[in-house]
Amino acid sequence: MGITFSSSDGRRPQKEYSSQARWLIRVSKKTFIKFVQSLPQLFKQDCILEVDGISMTSDVIEFFQQFKVIDTVKKTEFSLFRRPMTRTTRLPCAFQMPLTAEIVSKISQFYENHAEPEILDHLYVLNKDGELLLSGFELCGGSGKAHASELVDESKIRKFCQETGCQYKELKLKAGPRTGSSEK
Repeated sequence: MGITFSSSDGRRPQKEYSSQARWLIRVSKKTFIKFVQSLPQLFKQDCILEVDGISMTSDVIEFFQQFKVIDTVKKTEFSLFRRPMTRTTRLPCAFQMPLTAEIVSKISQFYENHAEPEILDHLYVLNKDGELLLSGFELCGGSGKAHASELVDESKIRKFCQETGCQYKELKLKAGPRTGSSEK
């Protein structure tokens, strides 16, 4: 049994995964862009980036829509934003794409001309088997926290945080059935 990487407001659906959130990474407004740009260095080449948002602009949506992820990974059940965006209404939406340096570089460039909510609200990194490796909620607002799975080695987390200026700490895992976590 595992835990759900849920948002602080409790709106995320509960689902059990085999791994637990082991690391808490604090992301500030100052470190957010470097955090996003450095994700491909933290994870293997065959990982998937999923982003969702409710206020994405049309150019951001067009960028995300150009990527097609092979159906080996199902979209996470964490995202609230499952409906497609239409031109006349602002409905929430979610997109998956390969986690590459080129893609995260382009996402970072959007921050030069867009307000944070116009790009994404949440992001997730999954491996090719659909296992959730990292989840981040409201990261760009400056009070963000990302939770990394126990599948991610501490040495990688430490190096990633040194390079991005983020801070991390290990979460204290509850004893017994793996149904949650709390900070040390």
